[in-house]
Amino acid sequence: MLVTAWVAVGVVAAVAATVSFEHMRELAARSGEGWRSFLLPLSADGLIVAGSLVMYVRSRSGEQAGFLPWLALLGGLVVSVAANVGTALLPPPGEPVPVPVRMAVAGFSPVALIVAAELLMQLVRQSSRKERGRR
Repeated sequence: MLVTAWVAVGVVAAVAATVSFEHMRELAARSGEGWRSFLLPLSADGLIVAGSLVMYVRSRSGEQAGFLPWLALLGGLVVSVAANVGTALLPPPGEPVPVPVRMAVAGFSPVALIVAAELLMQLVRQSSRKERGRR
């Protein structure tokens, strides 16, 4: 039964990730991101994964999740859903994408970078505290 559950979860996740990736890629491509359009979905869904993993690591060490991992998880989710829904609201191909949409697409990456870098630094600091506690 456990194997069936793993397979079912894996299939649903693979299908959902593929469809979501393509929607976000199309939104980014139509917003003028060119080859970078393949990176936007990775950063949005990557924030979800990063936030979840940091929460997991902290829970395993008996710590509270904290604000930033929740922000990464929920922020990545909001961006992912908005991009997926936004793709359906785009004007027909050949017509320009509204400027606010292009601005949101262009502005997301630096925010994702800052959040991811700070999540990494929090893990480094946590690991450093553990090392000092073992000595």
